[in-house]
Amino acid sequence: MIRRMLELLLKLSKQRVGDVLKDPSQLDAMTDKQSYLQEWITANQQQQQKHSQQGQQLQQPSQNTCSASNSVSEVLQRLQADVVRCVHADRSYSPFCDMAKSLAGW
Repeated sequence: MIRRMLELLLKLSKQRVGDVLKDPSQLDAMTDKQSYLQEWITANQQQQQKHSQQGQQLQQPSQNTCSASNSVSEVLQRLQADVVRCVHADRSYSPFCDMAKSLAGW
């Protein structure tokens, strides 16, 4: 799922996504991709405003992680943390698994 999020939010190629999964700190250096994140943040804020204007049919407001105060750098930090969590949780396809399979001779 994180692969698809990186492709969608930052418009990364599959090769670049693989590189980010191996080294999530590369997200900090992606200044050329920040415009895509800014577009997403703006669209998300507009959607939140639209829902709030419609009277919020839900009883409690949703806990959306991207509030109006989020900046591109905050979203990048959160994305980087999510990438690290996903890589550590994935026992089948993460770069760590690839390295272990390679060392085991698979």
